[in-house]
Amino acid sequence: MTRRSERAACSEYANLSRRGFLRTAAAGAAVSSAMPRIAFSANRGSGGGVQRDVLVNVFLRGGMDGLSAVVPYGDPDYASSRGPLAIPGPSSGNGSVDLDGTFCLSPSAAPLHTPYADGKLLVVHAAGAPVHTLSHFDGMRRWETATPAGSALPLSEGWVSRHLDTIQPLGSGTVRALSLSALLPWTLTGAPGSIPIAVPPTFSFPGEAATATDRRQVLADMYGPQPAPLGPAAVSALDALDQVGGVQFFGYTPSNGAVYPGGPFGGGLRAVATMLKAGLDLECCVVDIDGWDHHVQMGPLSGTYAGMLDTFARSLEAFYLDLRNSGIRYTLVAHSEFGRRIAPNLSDGCDHGFGNAMFLMGDGIAGGRVMTQWPGLAPSSLNEGDLDVTIDYRDVLAEVAERRLGSPDAGPLFPGHTATHLGVTV
Repeated sequence: MTRRSERAACSEYANLSRRGFLRTAAAGAAVSSAMPRIAFSANRGSGGGVQRDVLVNVFLRGGMDGLSAVVPYGDPDYASSRGPLAIPGPSSGNGSVDLDGTFCLSPSAAPLHTPYADGKLLVVHAAGAPVHTLSHFDGMRRWETATPAGSALPLSEGWVSRHLDTIQPLGSGTVRALSLSALLPWTLTGAPGSIPIAVPPTFSFPGEAATATDRRQVLADMYGPQPAPLGPAAVSALDALDQVGGVQFFGYTPSNGAVYPGGPFGGGLRAVATMLKAGLDLECCVVDIDGWDHHVQMGPLSGTYAGMLDTFARSLEAFYLDLRNSGIRYTLVAHSEFGRRIAPNLSDGCDHGFGNAMFLMGDGIAGGRVMTQWPGLAPSSLNEGDLDVTIDYRDVLAEVAERRLGSPDAGPLFPGHTATHLGVTV
């Protein structure tokens, strides 16, 4: 796709329904046909005797502008390149938070300094996919399926799906992965024990509570004996209702003074924390925060972008505080399908770009720093006017998979790529 077709790519994003981004729920039903019956494990975090983290995968859909979140204010070409969208550094007194003398958190991202200062948040900057695409649809699918560079078509299953196929479940395997959405994302396409639940607090057996047990038994007796895929899928669906529906979401009090912002994303991370504290044997939760395609009036300091970034940052801070000292092992990875252009457009927005920032959070993350092979923002250092990609996102995810998620070998998860550990984990 050329730059001339970028406006078409943007209307592509506006016109794509969630069905354009995600697999159908039927895919989840087909996968669930092989799921065994539910049981809670006695030792949370152990599966086959191996300690490993829960992956919390946050997809910032739409092309989040990492340069307005983790600002390279110390780059001599930053201010002149960004023009009216440039965010002044910490010395301006605008609320930006210095990180290392070169990068700072923008005012709206300031809550991220809480886990950063504790050494539990890592920013990986100038990261991305080696294939440069301006299509949201293609970019998302390539990230989620970890398609090899040069491949004509993305793979048909998610990298997390391949990971779950290679390791034992933490518990019985009935509900191994959840997507907090109406439909399964590509990340979990083909994943064993994977289901979409848009709003977990409302996920319960329908109808009057007084007759729920009897009605559930009628359905189990009716469909349970049926051959695959119907019988096993029905049993698994009922068991998932038992497990997730049994969590006490309402009245939940976050720990350590954590305050989740309202809205789907803050509520989603709150629900994830609630389920993990309840002892569900989840291995992956996918939570999206949509709407980052800011071509017009982006507003990095006081507009639409600033509001979304504030929600993102406060939600991550709350999740971190809520689970701090809980003993729950998790690794949160947040990323977008691509970044934004260096220079603003004529509408005070930013068009589709290349390199971007990734965020990793958890006790097993070597945080408190910005990891980057910074290419610089001088015109001669840019890739077609964009921040270049100097860190392949697959290296980051492969290390997380092997060092934190219990993968014996991340090679099969990222076919066509020989990963290099960068030191993102401890």
